Amino acid sequence: MKTDLLKDDHGKENKRIKTELNNRLSLFKDWQDTFKTPHGRRVLMDLLDNTFMYDSVFTGNAKTYYNAAFQDYGQKILDTLASADPDTFLWVHAQRANYLKRVIDDEVDALKNETV
Repeated sequence: MKTDLLKDDHGKENKRIKTELNNRLSLFKDWQDTFKTPHGRRVLMDLLDNTFMYDSVFTGNAKTYYNAAFQDYGQKILDTLASADPDTFLWVHAQRANYLKRVIDDEVDALKNETV
């Protein structure tokens, strides 16, 4: 009788785990479908920009904690994206690298123009 109760508990737990896994896989598919589109990628980059992912959160006052909370959420977005859609995760970082290259190139051009 006791073993029947254990089997029933294991069956419920297995069902719960399977349901949770299916929900997670469905969510990953939603992330993939959303962020593969041009408008989804624009929204993704906007979310990351608004979570201070690429900026300092330090303000010298209590707002630092507020900004840090946003940055933590941005990191959660990137962590989920890395699991759900590694290609888009890499695309985000390539976009950031291209942006930084443009900034550096503009700074170099400005310095060259100053010396002329």
